[in-house]
Amino acid sequence: MSEPPAILEHMFDTRLHEDWRPPRTAGSRALIDRMCAAGRAESRAAAARLDTVGELFELRRGQRGEAADWAVDTWAAVGAEVAAAFRISQAMAGSYLRYALAMRARLPEVAALFRAGDIDYRLFARLVYRTDLITDAQVLAAVDAELALKVVRWPSMTRGRLAGQVDQIVARADADAVRRQHTSAADRQVWIGDSEGGLAEIGGGLFAADAHALQTRLAALAATVCAHDPRTGEQRAPMRWGRWPPGRIGWGVAAGGLGARPAPARPHHRCSFT
Repeated sequence: MSEPPAILEHMFDTRLHEDWRPPRTAGSRALIDRMCAAGRAESRAAAARLDTVGELFELRRGQRGEAADWAVDTWAAVGAEVAAAFRISQAMAGSYLRYALAMRARLPEVAALFRAGDIDYRLFARLVYRTDLITDAQVLAAVDAELALKVVRWPSMTRGRLAGQVDQIVARADADAVRRQHTSAADRQVWIGDSEGGLAEIGGGLFAADAHALQTRLAALAATVCAHDPRTGEQRAPMRWGRWPPGRIGWGVAAGGLGARPAPARPHHRCSFT
């Protein structure tokens, strides 16, 4: 009579895996050390790439004879060179140029951490974006110094928490950035540029309410796949976005801005891991 309860217990056991803690051995420590060293080397290589892009820009600017704050022709020419050299889109080349010049002129102390491998490309790019509205050189230098002291403790933060931490530092140093934020909102845009292998890159700026509505819609789409799909939500979202039926989303007025009215999710009866 003891067999059925055991069977029932096994049938309703919802654990996906056993609670196993890997032992710490000399071999595992050596592999983790190699992982960390490779990560730092990757960051240093990314910084060196941007440094070289910046040096190329300065070389071409000198050849063209343009001022540092109005090097329009140089920017276009070097952007084309960078895009051709790395086989990337013009939009991505423009991003490289933007971050390369930020390393030289806007956030040199943070850039030093980047060159040392203490922070990665993703984190440096985020700091550049969040400090773009600062126009006063002394204020920017103060923010750069404070970020350099604190940013090494932030690599595991989510994008939202990181943005909040940087914005607090910027707001304390430059209250006028709030006014310029409204000007920046008026110039918001979304761009799509071709990348490699039939892929495309999407970037730009939206009102926070619109962005969160879009994120909610994508999360809802990702959640409609089979429950046994082994991919993470972040991996499923681009797949579902690519199959987004035209006209399925409606935009209406929500509290504080535009909000998405997602269509009801349809039940799926079979898995499709694509």
